[in-house]
Amino acid sequence: MTFKSYLLQNSDNTYTMNTRVVSGEINVAGGVSFAVTNIPKAVYLEGISALPQQVNQGAIPKVKLADITNLATFPILGLLVTAGAQGALTSIITNGFAVDFDTSGFSNGDVLFLSTNGDLTATRPKEDLVVQVGVVIVSDSNNGVIQVNIQEYPNPEVYSGFMSQYGLATNIGITLVDTDSKITGMIAGPLRNFTFQNGSELVCTKAGLYTFNWSLSETDGNNRIFEGGIAIDGIRDDSSVASRKLGNNDLGSQGGTLQRVLAIGEIVSMVVRNTTDDNDMTVLAANLGLHRLGP
Repeated sequence: MTFKSYLLQNSDNTYTMNTRVVSGEINVAGGVSFAVTNIPKAVYLEGISALPQQVNQGAIPKVKLADITNLATFPILGLLVTAGAQGALTSIITNGFAVDFDTSGFSNGDVLFLSTNGDLTATRPKEDLVVQVGVVIVSDSNNGVIQVNIQEYPNPEVYSGFMSQYGLATNIGITLVDTDSKITGMIAGPLRNFTFQNGSELVCTKAGLYTFNWSLSETDGNNRIFEGGIAIDGIRDDSSVASRKLGNNDLGSQGGTLQRVLAIGEIVSMVVRNTTDDNDMTVLAANLGLHRLGP
């Protein structure tokens, strides 16, 4: 490994060298598994051949492009900073400063993250694991500087949705006994990476395991049993169901929880059933909250 240092100019035109600005650079001969045409690129070394004792024995480490969507490419080694053909001698900055590159697509101070195909992005990806590669020190088309400091950590991005209604006395038309009817008249509450539509639905934008919490208050009883629950794409999940029997003019409340994996684009709604007859019911209040627990 070669160490390179960069002098920083002080306000009085003197220069200071600090160990924090020393770059670690690895030279890899014949191990590039792709033609390098757009640098810098985030890369990793594949397999046991990357171990130093293997290299000493003549094995050639394979340098490949890292990809945020592929955990098999973690951990990343650093930024590939030498262009060349497949199998060429190349250099990788593992920490410190990568200098004299086109960083004009970013702004000074931008935090850079691993994207796909070895590319860098200033937008934090939505994958469950985030790879922070470094920070743009100088934004310039020719003399750009990136401070490389690779960190991996769980994505703190929150995925949650909430919808509710209160005081509307929404009539739910029951056309068939023991058949689901969607609760309408909902309004969106705090939405974090969820979409609200049709006054009754939350649309998932990130696949994963979610926890659901719901409750409702209803009336129009006369010894009728009402069930409430959660529907995914219009089909009730019976694991979410709670029921209540109401007498004449009674006011009842019920609620439940659910844990379930959602796919991108799946639609979540609240539904009710009259399991006694086909008489309508009135929803006085309802709410549904979702929170993503993980992949």
